[in-house]
Amino acid sequence: MTLTEEHIDYIIKDVRYRGIVYNELDDELIDHICTLVEEKMALDIRFIDAYDQVIKSFGATKGIQQIQTQTISINNNNPKLMIKNYLKIAIRNLQKHKFYSAINVVGLSIGIACCMLISLFIIDELSYDKHHTNSEDVYRIRMEGSFGGNDFNMAVSPAPLAEALMSDYPEVEAATRFHTRGSYLIKKDLEGEVNIKESLVIFADKNVFEVFTIPVIQGNSKTALVEPNTIVISQKMATKYFGDDDPINQDLKLDNRTIYKVTAVFEDMPENSHFHYDFMCSMASDKQSESTEWLSNNFHTYVLLKPGSDQIAFEAKFPAMLEKYAGPQAMQYMNKSLDQLREGGIWFAFHLQPLTSIHLYSQLNIELEPNSDIKYVYLFSIIAAFLLLIACINFMNLSTARSANRAKEVGVRKVLGSFRSHLIKQFLTESIVLTVLSFVLAIGIAYLAMPLFNGISGKSITIPFEAMGFWLICLSAVLSIGLLAGGCTTKCRFTKLG
Repeated sequence: MTLTEEHIDYIIKDVRYRGIVYNELDDELIDHICTLVEEKMALDIRFIDAYDQVIKSFGATKGIQQIQTQTISINNNNPKLMIKNYLKIAIRNLQKHKFYSAINVVGLSIGIACCMLISLFIIDELSYDKHHTNSEDVYRIRMEGSFGGNDFNMAVSPAPLAEALMSDYPEVEAATRFHTRGSYLIKKDLEGEVNIKESLVIFADKNVFEVFTIPVIQGNSKTALVEPNTIVISQKMATKYFGDDDPINQDLKLDNRTIYKVTAVFEDMPENSHFHYDFMCSMASDKQSESTEWLSNNFHTYVLLKPGSDQIAFEAKFPAMLEKYAGPQAMQYMNKSLDQLREGGIWFAFHLQPLTSIHLYSQLNIELEPNSDIKYVYLFSIIAAFLLLIACINFMNLSTARSANRAKEVGVRKVLGSFRSHLIKQFLTESIVLTVLSFVLAIGIAYLAMPLFNGISGKSITIPFEAMGFWLICLSAVLSIGLLAGGCTTKCRFTKLG
């Protein structure tokens, strides 16, 4: 005989009245009881009598509760089943309290998204010039001094300095120079071409590619800037001026006067560089580069030291170099030695400036480009940490506010046999699930806000989805925030329970 819906409803209500609240046992036990009742009713036993016999066979109410306790104890020692239960209950609670969950997830995700954007900005700021293979061994020569009561600190140095460094000091592997002369009118050397004003033009020594990592995609980097009136251009400019044509050995006319032959094409310089140029003319084309004047400073000089060289010991040799080369010229032009000039308050000295520190630590006169400041990195780091802290505190407060209700749940589940450690794991799982959802939403918010953020910051930052480090950081943050927030709220729940 088959049970009716009324019979089944009766069994469900009675079983739950007897204290069966464990969901994993509820369905299975009711199905089993229904089957046994149907078997007895098939022997012409009334439903109520059949049901009463089945319940007695389980040991009545006490026996059923004992089965529940044993089931919970067994499941508490089954890690795979427990993890499944943790997730199932966590999702069920999120669905049950949709409004609370939405507020918690959205609040935390906004804080994480803001922190993520600021962190990417900071990482970009700290990455400047580190793409160069020899970045740790490259230094710029800066000059400081005083003249006529005015102190100066400049990023430029004399024209003959680079050659002197390479010839006199064995620890120098290479030295190269840049010389800026403003913007130029540029066009193809063809009839009817229109001039285009270009500001990213610079003169560079032939060994610039030895000191800096500027990948050349067409032409020979070793010979590209050897001859006068030769020029290397960026990939963007090659497309702009020559389209799909091969730019190598083509001519460009600068200021309607000088014709330069294109000898190489290099990759567009990355954003995280303290200089960006689309045209590099050979230094052999610049007559000022041949100057022997040590008292005139117009060139940005960079030196590549051999690995293992002592920067401090090398810089200590600069005074002797000045005495050797600048001393005779000072005597010739001013009829005074360098020592006599120093006594009169006129002096100057050279110093090494690490390449990777230029963007954040250099505010010299005559920089190639305006630099940032390390103070902004510190300030934004504090802001990012503060926003994340506020978001986490808000997350914990919202979770703690519900502790009273969850404390009742803790009490019931402990009476039914749940272990304290497993209850803690359950609440930690719920916290981590919320944190995972918050991170997923935060990444989406950051991705959508990135164009606006780049417009404000003047950068071209992207979220590094392809970088394993990015996901490892996200995973670490999820676990840290989830465990911290879950731990605090769990402690509160057990405290309220007493």
